Amino acid sequence: MAGDSTVYRSLFLSDIHLGNPGCQASLLLSFLRQCSAETIFLVGDIVDAESMARRVYWPRLHNEVLRSLHDHHRRGSRLVYIPGNHDAQARVWCGMTFGHIEIRRHLLHTTAAGKRYLVMHGDRFDRRLDRHTWRNSIGAYTYRHLVRLNAYINARREREGRAYWPLASAIKHRSSAARRYIENFRATALMHAADRNLDGCIVGHIHRPEILQDGKVHYMNCGDWVEHCTALAEHADGHMELIDWPSRLTVPADPSNRLLPQVA
Repeated sequence: MAGDSTVYRSLFLSDIHLGNPGCQASLLLSFLRQCSAETIFLVGDIVDAESMARRVYWPRLHNEVLRSLHDHHRRGSRLVYIPGNHDAQARVWCGMTFGHIEIRRHLLHTTAAGKRYLVMHGDRFDRRLDRHTWRNSIGAYTYRHLVRLNAYINARREREGRAYWPLASAIKHRSSAARRYIENFRATALMHAADRNLDGCIVGHIHRPEILQDGKVHYMNCGDWVEHCTALAEHADGHMELIDWPSRLTVPADPSNRLLPQVA
């Protein structure tokens, strides 16, 4: 099990999807209660307005997530919110600060090691990519229910004391169209950062947690709290880590079911 609270310089969380039945709010709460950070970046799709438009869903645990973020602010954390495509309505307030939350369209983050990273949700790359290729291949309706099935099965596994298993991700990424989209998204993000002479970019959006380096440019994807339950963390010395929270809580029976390679 996770131990004492860990202090980070920065935390990056994306694709929480509060208001969606697939949101793994319980796991996120356990993570937020075990860590703190000087700055917490909320990198888009924090509230799933698209899902809420179909069906209002807001259980107590989703309120608890917001309360936990507020508690981090009370203890001194800076909160920066970068709206995504599922909470795009909030983009009209970009550049403003509401209470304790700064709202930005994107921003440049400099690490303690002096590396400069562009932080953005990533949906702007959809204009260059066919975002819905993989979803069309399995059907948006089918995918929504797959995410719900993922939540149901893992709630049952938790009650049985078994490790979290990203079922939705395992099935989704059997699709060659999904893999091509991820590869193209990654390449586009890397090119975007390289063209601006940056050390890399930090994104979310595609629900695929990853850290890799192409030449001198880093690509970092925070992942999500629907399928994978991951976060990106910057340590005091500036090095970056992809946190696979379910694996921190329990040791998976089959480690091959868990995450991808990480590069510091």
